[in-house]
Amino acid sequence: MIWTPLLKATHRHEGAKGERWLKTPLRTLPTITALAADSERPTLLDMGPGLGPNIEYFGKHGFKVFIEDFLRNQVPAKQGLRSDGDYLKYSAASFDGVLCWDILDFIEPEDAMTLVRNLLHLLKPGGMILALFDAQSNPNMKQVLRHKITDDFWVLHEPVSEFRPRSHHYANREIMKLFTSFDIVKSYYHKSRFREFLFQKDRSTAKR
Repeated sequence: MIWTPLLKATHRHEGAKGERWLKTPLRTLPTITALAADSERPTLLDMGPGLGPNIEYFGKHGFKVFIEDFLRNQVPAKQGLRSDGDYLKYSAASFDGVLCWDILDFIEPEDAMTLVRNLLHLLKPGGMILALFDAQSNPNMKQVLRHKITDDFWVLHEPVSEFRPRSHHYANREIMKLFTSFDIVKSYYHKSRFREFLFQKDRSTAKR
């Protein structure tokens, strides 16, 4: 885990109405965008709400972006994943990258393990997952955020008008267990409270 200290107050952003929003320099974004160079038709799965700046950012790097607002569509408040597993209906090895954001904070460990296995199935060999985890362990409620890319290294975490029980606080060892089938490429601990991880599927893994 790499600690990335920021200058005083640079991890906050002043909104139009004086709101104080979290802002993080996500250091793994350039590594994800570099995947486009190795793919004829690079594809990305964004598991947050569809935001124009995010689509534009990855579109400029050549990606076709697919949107799945996972918390809204698949994880109702106070519930886990739907038991029928009828979600993420894509073919195996469909994506070069996945933006998982912080959705795993809202999912019970057993469901999170199922989701990560499904993402492994959907990734091409060498594909990557960006995942964020809240470092705070005390609060029972966590505000849902949308993560907007503002420039090459900064992401603005804008709150939406919704709070949910955080299903689980993941210790680092639990995160490693969740992604045991992946290689860890990079990890950072930010003053904005987020832990940032980049995981990669083995390049030699056959489609399955």
